[in-house]
Amino acid sequence: YTLRKYHKTKKAALQKDKSPSSSSSLWTTKTDDFFPYSDRPHGFWSGYFTSRTAFKRFERVSSGFLQAARQLDLLFDNSQTAYTAETHPLYELEDALGVVQHHDAVSGTGKQHVADDYSKRLQSGVDRATHHVLGIVLDQMFPDDQNQTSIPLQDSLRDTLQYCPLLLNESRCEAAANTDFDVSDLYVVVYSPTYQQKAQSCSWAIRVPVSRAGSYKVERLGDIGLNAGINAASVRARRIPRRPDLTTEHKSRFESFWGVEFIVGPFVALGVCTYRLSLETPVSETSEGPALQSTQLVDVLEETVKVTNGRGMIVTFDRRTGRLARVLDQYSQHEDSFRIDLELAIEYGYYTSYNNNSDSITDDDDDGQNSGAYIFRPTVPNQTLHTLPPCVATNEADAVQFIPSEIGLEVHTAYGECGKCWIRQIVRVVKDQPWIEVEYKVGPIPIDDGHGKEVVARFSTPSLQNQGVFYTDSNARAFMKRIRDYRPSWNLTKSYEPIAGNYYPINAAIYIEDSNASVTLLTDRARGGGSILDGTVEVKIQRRTLVDDHRGVDEPLNETTGGMAPYPPYGDANRIGGGVTVSGVLRLMVGGGSSGARLARSVMDDIFAQPLIFVGSAPSSSSGGINAKERNLSDLRPSFSVLSATPKLPPNVFLVTLKRLYEFESDSGTSSLLLIRLAHQYGHMDDVDVMSKPVQVNLQVLLDPDIHRVVSVTEKTLSGNQNWTSFVETKYNWTEPVPPEEEPFGRGHHTQGGDTDSTTITLHPLDIRTFHVLVDLPEAAEELTSVDRRDKN
Repeated sequence: YTLRKYHKTKKAALQKDKSPSSSSSLWTTKTDDFFPYSDRPHGFWSGYFTSRTAFKRFERVSSGFLQAARQLDLLFDNSQTAYTAETHPLYELEDALGVVQHHDAVSGTGKQHVADDYSKRLQSGVDRATHHVLGIVLDQMFPDDQNQTSIPLQDSLRDTLQYCPLLLNESRCEAAANTDFDVSDLYVVVYSPTYQQKAQSCSWAIRVPVSRAGSYKVERLGDIGLNAGINAASVRARRIPRRPDLTTEHKSRFESFWGVEFIVGPFVALGVCTYRLSLETPVSETSEGPALQSTQLVDVLEETVKVTNGRGMIVTFDRRTGRLARVLDQYSQHEDSFRIDLELAIEYGYYTSYNNNSDSITDDDDDGQNSGAYIFRPTVPNQTLHTLPPCVATNEADAVQFIPSEIGLEVHTAYGECGKCWIRQIVRVVKDQPWIEVEYKVGPIPIDDGHGKEVVARFSTPSLQNQGVFYTDSNARAFMKRIRDYRPSWNLTKSYEPIAGNYYPINAAIYIEDSNASVTLLTDRARGGGSILDGTVEVKIQRRTLVDDHRGVDEPLNETTGGMAPYPPYGDANRIGGGVTVSGVLRLMVGGGSSGARLARSVMDDIFAQPLIFVGSAPSSSSGGINAKERNLSDLRPSFSVLSATPKLPPNVFLVTLKRLYEFESDSGTSSLLLIRLAHQYGHMDDVDVMSKPVQVNLQVLLDPDIHRVVSVTEKTLSGNQNWTSFVETKYNWTEPVPPEEEPFGRGHHTQGGDTDSTTITLHPLDIRTFHVLVDLPEAAEELTSVDRRDKN
């Protein structure tokens, strides 16, 4: 609605009977959204869905880190340091993340120097928050810092423990790579920010770089020193290719490093678990990777290689090209069993970007609109995707590698043409993970032909007939039904841009389905995508344009390694260096008919709330004897939880926010005001039989009354700055009032006291509810030591 129509309609409503039934008839309800937006026939604003894709990933990682840091902050002892809101160590990151939500920030539509400033602010905020979080983790791991037996280990970890966010994708961590295993052990501390009860919790594979070849003992430390040593295993370090920055020339062998690969999990709910890596048997170094041979998970055949995740999924690769060929999934849903067998392929390619200096089309409506930071426009409207062949076809040595391990299989391939391989891919199938992980590294995008390029990854399954229908998420909440060349609110008579006009924003997932099968693709950042052809899902993974699209940026979207020179009069604003290289991860899932949303819902929040990984080193037994090692560990607390080690949330409820707003001294002792935000993860029709049903959560039980005794609960609006009851009383009634929901804890209810019945809330499908929860630390709990609290968990 325009502002004029709004005032005109509201005035008409006031002149009539002011009853809700009279005014509601003046308004129509729009259930779709406004995507894809265009301001002219060939000007679709679907380019910014992917612009500055590296920055979009940085924003996503920083946001997930902040939510986990807020949780851990509940363990910080405020009595030692009194912070105000603006001096708190997390404030700088909160402020920076707020700034980058600007419509020209995370969208990627700002100038290069401005984008660099956004990144600088985010990194500064992450750095300060990391220092705060490391202090909390170490204080919890060593609650008795005066105990002399733990000082060597404690001092070493306080000096060396680092936050290593790249271990989950790039296998990079300075603290691990620099550890001398002849005299030291490596400690990997993993914090899980999830708090749900799940039959099969999400596990993560990490690849820790180590300084030398050999067999390593990987053990998960128990709650009391060395008594448990659970999940202890001997893992042989392997050569892991570190894909070089992609340039026009490549060596016959990839740069590589030694790495130890293992699965972390099951996790302590909203808590920490600790792993120790120690060198068992050193071996002489060799550049050769592990031989490709059949194992418990891998089946090597003459023309194909098959690998299973141990959960019923079997993935087949072509042994010559390394390409994904087929996925077989046998699984159970509720009381039924299914078997899905799909031909599945991954392709990489690009659309050339429209440049009115050299391109033109025969169209009376063409005004020379360029492709740029905002606008996505291929050179011709119905351009066929220019697919890149595997580099094996150009005889590049080692372009295809199969790398088996104890936990699965990696398949490394490269794509390009004209002797240039500028896209590299690693497909991983890992034990106990429900998805196929597709890691890509793209760049520098070649522009020597004078054209910018819109680089795409396309997933194809010919047998799936989606008939032009696909689904994308709306801010990781509701899935929106998309139909190719169709608009629900108005009649689309002509499709000027059949490709750009069918690209939609993807924040979490996109899927296609029919009555027999579903294919879901989960993304690690915001990007654009669609289903341009039946049986396909394509997502854009990188962009590079050479001209401006005249929407206000006044710069081409041409990111380079050295950025830009200053603007006049201080410089010439020229680009410095070559094109950037960007990496990312897509996760592919397959399932039965009409199950695309259920597949996405089951893992999408876990992908956002990935574990925080900290790595440090300390003297090993070889340097101090096993007795010294036991003494060092006797006061280490390798496992602890922010709330309770036993998860208290149902499997379809996600803890969006847990944050201490402030703490104060009250008549009953120490009190805290907590901000808690809970979300029902499923839509009404996503999993009708089980997960889409309403669910109840008791906030008192959620917080564990032995540690946090609930004094009062007040529901707030989503932003947390207004009482729900006040909002309802003052908002304008656009339609007929909705009857109150029949639940023990009605919307906006305020409860006082410790009655558990009055602290039970109901979450309906896709609900997000926000609460201020006032808690006291019970007198008995105040007298507990931190170790006692851990044991209570």
